[in-house]
Amino acid sequence: MVQQSPSDVLYNLVQSQIAPEETFTDVESRVRAIAAVAGITDDVTSGVLERLRLELQPPRAEEISPHLYVDWGELPKIGFQARPEINLVCEPSWSDPKIHIAIDCELDHDPQAPSLRPRKQEAGLWSLHAPFRLTSDDMDCLPGQYLIRVKVRFRRATHGRPRIYETEIRLNIQSNADVRERVLEIDGDGQSVVNLQGHNLASFSKVVLKGGDQGIINLQSMGDESTTAEGSAEAKPKTTFEYQLKIDHALEHRLPEVLPTDRIFRAEAITLEGPSGKQIHLLAKKRLNFGRSRENDVVLRFLPRNEENDKLTRNLSRTHFVFECVDEALIVKDKSSKGIEINYEPVNEEFSIDKTSSGFSQQVDLAPSLMGGSPFSMDLQIFSAFDDSGHADEVLEWDEVCFEIMGERPSKLWQIAASNQIDAVRLSRHNCVDQEEYVAVYREAELGESDCAINLGERLRNSGNRIFYVGRAFWIQTAPSSTIRLNDQFYDRPVFVPLEPDMDIEIDGVAFKVKRFKQCF
Repeated sequence: MVQQSPSDVLYNLVQSQIAPEETFTDVESRVRAIAAVAGITDDVTSGVLERLRLELQPPRAEEISPHLYVDWGELPKIGFQARPEINLVCEPSWSDPKIHIAIDCELDHDPQAPSLRPRKQEAGLWSLHAPFRLTSDDMDCLPGQYLIRVKVRFRRATHGRPRIYETEIRLNIQSNADVRERVLEIDGDGQSVVNLQGHNLASFSKVVLKGGDQGIINLQSMGDESTTAEGSAEAKPKTTFEYQLKIDHALEHRLPEVLPTDRIFRAEAITLEGPSGKQIHLLAKKRLNFGRSRENDVVLRFLPRNEENDKLTRNLSRTHFVFECVDEALIVKDKSSKGIEINYEPVNEEFSIDKTSSGFSQQVDLAPSLMGGSPFSMDLQIFSAFDDSGHADEVLEWDEVCFEIMGERPSKLWQIAASNQIDAVRLSRHNCVDQEEYVAVYREAELGESDCAINLGERLRNSGNRIFYVGRAFWIQTAPSSTIRLNDQFYDRPVFVPLEPDMDIEIDGVAFKVKRFKQCF
């Protein structure tokens, strides 16, 4: 059973009791009264009030939500190209909107089309085109309902206003056979009198009138020409629609706050000391060298130090192997004289590991042919938040949201990890198990139990707390459901914190310490 945080308990209790006629002012009084009785801190109370304010308090005139208009030009038809123009209208002070269009996967389209990038037309007006065809694999699509999802995210908005919105555009596509042209055909004899006065002939796509020499056809309009023009305009199908943008409360609630700090500790490696005293070394480099020499990024020794283990260590090469993170995969390169085996198979110069290995432990043996000794063995496991459900864009979009909040740009290492979809790699030693572990952080490393890249023990639930590397520094991001203590200060809301040596951290009751990178040897 997952234990709720004080913030969630207070929010759920109050939210379930809100009557339709209640205002935010009424609810605020109740929240503060409950918080006072329960001894809930002001920080938690303020966070709950902000969530409820967004849901209950109508926006002021100067806080108008953005509007989304779509001009289809012509309504979509099976087999034809659609190129709707999407216009976003917002307050002039809001800037840099990211508009993500996810067109139904059943319809042919180019998700990387340049026209999908919004262009600023004037202050407060942005537009783009989202072309697609009413076909599937170049064949006419089937009649039915198709879905286009639109997400809008502002980098900057009026202070206190939500920045993330979403909506859905549902296309109900009829069969071409059901969309018949309106045809007016009158075939009269020689004495016929046909009176079409007041009828709007512009509403028909085709008009055929036949009569004899004595026939009379009255086409006079009931009004003036302006009335006829209005009638024609009314007959033309409406092609411009507004789609209501709704606040994405789930993402807004997850948005962390960057805690102020006097300085940021910049380093490519840092160490976490877990509850059991185990050293978890975090390294953020594209290329990592492993071997006996102290010049390597990770120095490998048989531990504890004694005559027998020192003798075994000498069988390891000065640089025994290299990890290199490239766009396609993780490459393990053998640089030794005694060889490497992965899953008991010799490595011939190099070995490639990709995202498909996520979740599986692989055994790495260094110098496996030692006579009368034991190989240096480790378990290698890669971690990836990407699956085959098509949510990769959402994962990367959330990272970009975080970068924007922090005022940072994606690093080259992050871009490589976004390409190969490998977030982190953990190397666990078979000897010295309780003393040292190594985690290569490429995109992120989640903190939790053994199925997370950073294993802090079974007491820490896997709730979305993570460490990532940005701005040449390691940062921790807490989840909305977690409580974090930094030194002596508690926070019951999502936060970003740059890690620095001698920092004491406790997440959901599990404490650990941040240290400068230093190995056991």
